[in-house]
Amino acid sequence: MYYTHLSSEDRYQIAAMRGIYLSIPEIAGTLGNIAATIYRELKRNRSVHDGNYRAKHSSWKANGRKRRSRRNLRYGKEAFAPVEAMLGEQFSPQQIVGRRKLEGKPVMSHETIYKWILSDKIRGGLLWMHLRGARKIKRKALWAQRQPRSPCRQGDD
Repeated sequence: MYYTHLSSEDRYQIAAMRGIYLSIPEIAGTLGNIAATIYRELKRNRSVHDGNYRAKHSSWKANGRKRRSRRNLRYGKEAFAPVEAMLGEQFSPQQIVGRRKLEGKPVMSHETIYKWILSDKIRGGLLWMHLRGARKIKRKALWAQRQPRSPCRQGDD
């Protein structure tokens, strides 16, 4: 059985079947869902006042969660234009987020900015060059700087 979201009609059917005291597995079988989906729906959307399940109220709550969800929120190039300008001024992504919050401007997380920079680098862009640690020259490890072994030690077998 695959996962599907409950529709408003499903919620009204759940409320009607709860009204005639059907068990949760019977409701799930009638709707073609697993019992865990019905249990979750009843727990998540019960009334604050008396704990009963109301279909209209649960539809409002479900639609509100769907509207507030950030899962499908995508930022376009226009949202990253000020971020790219601040990267050019040598701000770190954390500083960019903090500065934009102080200024009261719309802001995304620093992790989103890092993901944007990585995707830009994969596309051949140069935003990653503006990061502070991007061009650090690293020293060779100490073991690589050792002198070569003496010839008499190489022949030990």
